[in-house]
Amino acid sequence: CTVVAFGGGALVAELTAMGVDVHVTSPLPVEDADAYEGRLAELSSWLDGQHHTAALVNTFRSFPGADLAARRGLPVVWAIHESWPESLIWTFDHPGVRVHPAIRAIASRALAHAGAVIFESEATRALYDDRAHGRTLVVHYGVDTAELDAFAASTSPPEARHALGLEEAGRVMLVMGTVEPRKGQTLLAEAFATVAAAHADATLVLVGDLHTPYSEALRTFLDRAGIAGRTRLEEVTPDALSWYRASDVLICGSDVESLPRSVLDAMALGVPVVATRVFGVAELLDDGDTGLLFEPLDLAAAIGAIERALSMPASDLGGIGERGRALVREKYDSAGYAADVVALLRGLLADPSALPGSILAATPRESGSAQSASS
Repeated sequence: CTVVAFGGGALVAELTAMGVDVHVTSPLPVEDADAYEGRLAELSSWLDGQHHTAALVNTFRSFPGADLAARRGLPVVWAIHESWPESLIWTFDHPGVRVHPAIRAIASRALAHAGAVIFESEATRALYDDRAHGRTLVVHYGVDTAELDAFAASTSPPEARHALGLEEAGRVMLVMGTVEPRKGQTLLAEAFATVAAAHADATLVLVGDLHTPYSEALRTFLDRAGIAGRTRLEEVTPDALSWYRASDVLICGSDVESLPRSVLDAMALGVPVVATRVFGVAELLDDGDTGLLFEPLDLAAAIGAIERALSMPASDLGGIGERGRALVREKYDSAGYAADVVALLRGLLADPSALPGSILAATPRESGSAQSASS
């Protein structure tokens, strides 16, 4: 197994320590078709001596991997996480760049030739199914529940609050994710400011500050709204689990989100989730049972959702958290996700014409499930 990465990152050392080869290269150009072909030829030449037999491509942005594998005749399983239609993905993945029409055509061709294209939600799958010739599948994304259980056993909520400098009493509402417009932190801050006076023991914590203009605008709002003392804006941290463990509620305010890892991590730790009714989140949570839902980009709805969570008795919130925890263990464990991906790779190796739904139907998970949209 070799991981090809279009740029380095924190996982390189971890993967290397696991014995996984990592080949770091630079992103392929999308504005110049000739330059793209030249770089792809370099990657193909490197691939000659590697003896790989299949490809797993992660995210739409990594379409060159699917293109290269298709040209080499390798079976491709392509996991697309972005819930943007293909016409908009280029704008968000390559802002300010005029993507060459030939590159768009290459990505579309790679999508059409992939053996299996997998998604975290039915709503996201529906954006691509016609271009993937019906070879699409929803495979429930997962988290390592055993690792999360071990963390919960080793760190109590009071211990986590003490380590993070939070008061032991009071209700802590957590927003976890890179501070950026599509995740709606400013909307959530404005909603919290509206109800904060009625809930004097509540604290709003926003984790994911990268010191961008958007996050600086958020910080300015917290000051001007008079709630800076009731909120914390924290930088991106590798220790996300402590924040979940210290919190009473996780809030997700995104207007575009396939199925965020933060929601699954929080649920696996028994933290009730309040989230926007978008894509895979709406498919995951049943309002009032396994979570609380509200409409995206709607301040009044956000105010109502936060008020609802802050006014709910602790026993009711705890019940939502426990039902969410059970759901993640049943359907969203990473071992099941990995088993499905491996089954798809092996199935396509055995029969490149096999439909992904048929492959998984023949090798069902013991834990979790996949939902086929192909036949």
